[in-house]
Amino acid sequence: MKKSIIPLIVGILIGGLLFYFIQLQTLKTSKKDVIEPFEKTSYANVADSLDTGGNFYLYLSTEKAMKSIEAFLLDLKSLVVAGAKDQKSPAEDPGKIFDFILSIVRNSGFFAIDGIGMSSISIDEKLDRNVITIHHSGDKGEGKLWTMAGSAPHPLDCLKLLPADTVFASFSDFRLKNLWEWIKGECNQSGIPKLIQGVAMVEPMLLTQGIELQKLLECLNGQPGFIVTLSKEKSVTIPSGDKTVEIPQPSAALLLRTTNDYLFGVLQQKIPGAKLSENGDIKKLEIQLPPLPLPIPLEPQIVQTKDRLIVASNNLILNAIFSAEKKGDGLAATDEFKAMSRGIPTTGNGLRYISPRLSKLVFDMQEKAMLAEGDMSEEVKAMVKKLNPFTKEIGLYGVTRIDDEGFVFEFNHSMSLGNMVMVLPAAMVAGVVAAIAIPSYMGASNKAKQKEFESLK
Repeated sequence: MKKSIIPLIVGILIGGLLFYFIQLQTLKTSKKDVIEPFEKTSYANVADSLDTGGNFYLYLSTEKAMKSIEAFLLDLKSLVVAGAKDQKSPAEDPGKIFDFILSIVRNSGFFAIDGIGMSSISIDEKLDRNVITIHHSGDKGEGKLWTMAGSAPHPLDCLKLLPADTVFASFSDFRLKNLWEWIKGECNQSGIPKLIQGVAMVEPMLLTQGIELQKLLECLNGQPGFIVTLSKEKSVTIPSGDKTVEIPQPSAALLLRTTNDYLFGVLQQKIPGAKLSENGDIKKLEIQLPPLPLPIPLEPQIVQTKDRLIVASNNLILNAIFSAEKKGDGLAATDEFKAMSRGIPTTGNGLRYISPRLSKLVFDMQEKAMLAEGDMSEEVKAMVKKLNPFTKEIGLYGVTRIDDEGFVFEFNHSMSLGNMVMVLPAAMVAGVVAAIAIPSYMGASNKAKQKEFESLK
């Protein structure tokens, strides 16, 4: 009897195990039911630009929102027009004003936006790769938002101009001529007399100042840029309250891509006392300023090269720009930039750069200024430092790209997009706490000192 039961039990166990493993395999291989969306969205197009598997991911379909905004503006127009009928003689036709605004918004391409996406993924312990993308429907890409800054990515030659000690740089493709022609056309088609008259007066008014607008617009070829450097060799002393602080010498430069020297000629005529010098294809204006009580050296220089006009705060940054372009010893050759630019495209329509050196300097100066106020204990000083939720060394390098599907900004940053969203409220709270707690502490400390002083009398 026992012998007959044992095989039966063994058979049941084996069968149970087989059934278990078959069910387990079925669960592993079965797929979750896919829900087919009732309405198609731009998710797949936006997702192509984003990174998955990171610490932050967001997609928002904006197509319905855009339709609702447009419908709201139309309803608002009807309401305002109906209200204007009660007025005997309104100054302007409100219907035409609303039509003008709607025309600008529509032609800008704003209503064509059908999706927004964001993502973040860590690339090492100190750096996150972040992506922000704004997508528009493929058949509505002619809006001015998408064409004002170029229509296709290109090599970022401006990167070669950045000196090695650059701490901030921003370059963007921008066509001023396209913007003016768009505004002028919208105003002329508005049917609003004041707008038409105002636009018609711009060119004659500039002409009275010796500026031909069309020549100026033809001269400017897009891609304005701005550079700030902090010298690694020279320093200056600036006041901080009743004390002084030594910082690296700052310099700045504005760069404009040009097709000719028309703007340089206008500046030469308009700036009194400017000293002109020429060296081959390079023209320079040295602007003589009266002695100024400034802690930072200011010796403005305006230079015209074959394809750029540069307005520099001093000769130091000017020479550094030329050296970076000619010798290749600029920012792009530094280890700091190579680390910050990992995985970022080398082509685009603009770039942004913030060196960790800049944020560290700013935070250090803020900290010193705060701690210099009053007689704080070491405990309070440590608490003040902790109240700042940001890391001292905030770095960023990113490239903007515009193509047939919209706008993409890819950037490496010391923080992820998710952390930025979470830290900003924390920073506000910390600021409120500091604003309340520190003065209260200082007041209590001063009262204690006053009582101690009075007791000694």
